[in-house]
Amino acid sequence: MSTSEPNDEEFALHARAVLGKHKAEHKLPALLALQVKARAEMLEHKTRALTAGAPPSAEALNQLYQLHLEQVAKLLTDEEFTQIFGISKSQIKTVVLVDPRMMRGAS
Repeated sequence: MSTSEPNDEEFALHARAVLGKHKAEHKLPALLALQVKARAEMLEHKTRALTAGAPPSAEALNQLYQLHLEQVAKLLTDEEFTQIFGISKSQIKTVVLVDPRMMRGAS
């Protein structure tokens, strides 16, 4: 894998393996739907911000992603969540998808 973020297919395969191990395959469609929804919301936010003539703020993008993780956390057990995302549910508010320093340097 060339990036630190898995693509959709890799994510789906990983999630399927984890949920299968926990006999929770029935959660996969809802999890994948939440992933698609999160990507669409991030893209919509970026597009709106760029249309307005300003890059989206890192803080807003991070908040959107944290909200997504909180929604996913409601679907999965603690163990499932940790095994799929590599962090515990208690770490959601500390997730920084976009480094604010990088965004400030780009503007």
